[in-house]
Amino acid sequence: KRKRAGPVIVEDPKNPRAQIAAAYERRNQALGGPQHDPTLPAGWEAASDPTTRKTYYYNRETGERAWEKPEMAALPEGWSESKDPNTNKTYYYHASGKTSWDRPTK
Repeated sequence: KRKRAGPVIVEDPKNPRAQIAAAYERRNQALGGPQHDPTLPAGWEAASDPTTRKTYYYNRETGERAWEKPEMAALPEGWSESKDPNTNKTYYYHASGKTSWDRPTK
């Protein structure tokens, strides 16, 4: 009998999008498919070419594909990033004192 995995724990368990994203990430890891890479710009994913086994990158929203890893844009002026020592998750902070888990764009 196959043992079922328990629920995926995410930062906000009431957020169905976060639950779905975590489920896809778990499935992709199990299947060796696309992996979430926090160093990629928004919308980009990494995958392995089945023939060459080389990593390639694609953007589901735009349909773009690339062998070279796309680079993230620089943070807006006044913003810096750091890692939360408890979760090892990246967060962003502004010189004004504002903080965010999401990478700022302006």
